[in-house]
Amino acid sequence: MSELTAPVSAPPGIAHVEDWPVSDVALGEAWTLLMYTNGLIEGRVGAGPERLGSDGLTEIIERQLRAMRSAGEERMRRDGRLLDALINRVSELNGGDLDDDLAVLALGFPSLDRR
Repeated sequence: MSELTAPVSAPPGIAHVEDWPVSDVALGEAWTLLMYTNGLIEGRVGAGPERLGSDGLTEIIERQLRAMRSAGEERMRRDGRLLDALINRVSELNGGDLDDDLAVLALGFPSLDRR
């Protein structure tokens, strides 16, 4: 699992942008791409000022995937359940509902053997 890096650009509708930056990424035979708004990573971790951030999000995802794999869940089911588990855990760490809008999308392509 890795975080993709991309050139920074204004969000759609915020500024007039004619040329969006692009880059190629090799994803392999089976992959899941998780896209999310900043509301997911700007939640707090406990009562202090610390925010979850992308490193904290990556840690939560890796831990959740390990648990699902060890439980023997097949990949297609894992991807769907991962979003619910992820949002629930981030909300728990925040001490309740998140303060910002939240959108999360998991887009995936399984290998032919569906492992």
